[in-house]
Amino acid sequence: MANFFHEIEGAQDPELIDLLIEAFQDESGSIYQAGPEEHFLLPGMPGETFENLELVREEVGSWRSEATLVDESVFAKVQQGTMWFLPKSRSPRYFVSMSACSTIIARTNSHLVVAHVSYSEVGSTIGTINFLLSKGMAHGDMSVIASVGSGQDPGFGSKRMVSKEAYVELGIPASNVHTFEHSFELLDEGGVHRNLTQIVVGPNIVFVDSADWRVTKGHWGPKYTRQDYEVDSHIINL
Repeated sequence: MANFFHEIEGAQDPELIDLLIEAFQDESGSIYQAGPEEHFLLPGMPGETFENLELVREEVGSWRSEATLVDESVFAKVQQGTMWFLPKSRSPRYFVSMSACSTIIARTNSHLVVAHVSYSEVGSTIGTINFLLSKGMAHGDMSVIASVGSGQDPGFGSKRMVSKEAYVELGIPASNVHTFEHSFELLDEGGVHRNLTQIVVGPNIVFVDSADWRVTKGHWGPKYTRQDYEVDSHIINL
């Protein structure tokens, strides 16, 4: 019998995407620990050591490489600066939450790969794409959910991918680059993330929810509340 998440997923109704994301978060099951060649750190992301930060490096055995196994499907939250590289036989579903970050998705006949590129940094993006190419994937096998626009002002940080054209210049087909623009507005006792974007990635489809999220002080830290106005929920077929 299908669980609640898969029932909503099967409906493929944009109006249910926020409920789909809630169902993903609420799923319970056994702990799935990534095996060899299933979880990686992206360029620039420190792990146990600070060596070879310019490379994609395998990481297993950490909290970031833990997922949830639900009825033989792996539900993985892709943490910032990491990549899951699961075989389709695991029936993976991935969740990513982005403000200034971007997501690279790659598919082969055997694997579904999702990378969460921290702050859409140029070096990490190029390194991730080159790694996927080294694994036999082509640019046409890749799609991007990209944070672009003025909200990508790097300040004193690393250079960032600021436009759809920047990805096309790296070889990603224009039809495979999907963009959103995020900003943060500081308010009394908190602020608002404008167009914070959350996605759930399945084998052939991406569920996208872009909405404003109010941030206030909570008892145990910041409290995030989704606002029900100016919402853009839609589906991307891979």
